[in-house]
Amino acid sequence: MNSHHLNSMWKRESARNAWFFFADFVGAPIWDVWTMIRELDPKHIGMCFYISHSTLEGRLSWPVQARLMEPFYVAVYLKDFYWKKSAKGRQPLVCPFGEGSVQRSFLTNLTTTNFAGLLSQHHEYKTLGIGKETIANMKKDTAKLREWIA
Repeated sequence: MNSHHLNSMWKRESARNAWFFFADFVGAPIWDVWTMIRELDPKHIGMCFYISHSTLEGRLSWPVQARLMEPFYVAVYLKDFYWKKSAKGRQPLVCPFGEGSVQRSFLTNLTTTNFAGLLSQHHEYKTLGIGKETIANMKKDTAKLREWIA
């Protein structure tokens, strides 16, 4: 079954499929997904766009990738990271939102589009803490997100 058959099935069932991607897997370079879905109807196929993974994989080309996939956004997933030197070279390390490599300009641009989907903030960094500390850090991340989309 090819992607056009799947698109027809989703249309018939009034469904919408969303592609999710991680670094180091098919779809991590956005071009993979785009070549698979570019001719399909965004009403029935889309992408859960993970800006941190796009930034990690695309380095400086993430703005091009974001614009390319924007018509297909179903959801936007938000977390941040920075590059840490290690014995293995530079490794991505998840950090509090707004303190890493994800740029505010992504959300600034997103507010100018027709995107009306879900914003999902992920809190996966090691210094998140436990208990009340976790809640305080999540609130800090959410405040930063609200500042960036204001």
